[in-house]
Amino acid sequence: LMANFSKASGLQVNANKTVVVRLHSYTPTLCVQVYGRLKLQDVKRFSRYLGAQVGSRDAREHTWRPTIRQLGIRLLLASVKTLTEDQRATIAAAVVIPKLLYISRHAWPTVQ
Repeated sequence: LMANFSKASGLQVNANKTVVVRLHSYTPTLCVQVYGRLKLQDVKRFSRYLGAQVGSRDAREHTWRPTIRQLGIRLLLASVKTLTEDQRATIAAAVVIPKLLYISRHAWPTVQ
């Protein structure tokens, strides 16, 4: 399959960076055959594809948990380092809002 893809497109697949992701997690691992140097991604793991987390199961919780933790740390540091409302608004406009917009496009809504 990869050789035919290369012949048709002129592109090559980097097998060292490529993982096969099951479309659902209900298929037993023994039923899935992966040929060549490709690796089957574990059901519990996620990989990054074009900036988004992908895997065999829902990635919303996996995406939101670290995001909320990171934003909490950034806001804590900002509240310690900045004193004025204007400075806090600048941080929110530069850091918090873009982060929430990015995550909301890729993993909305949260499970909770």
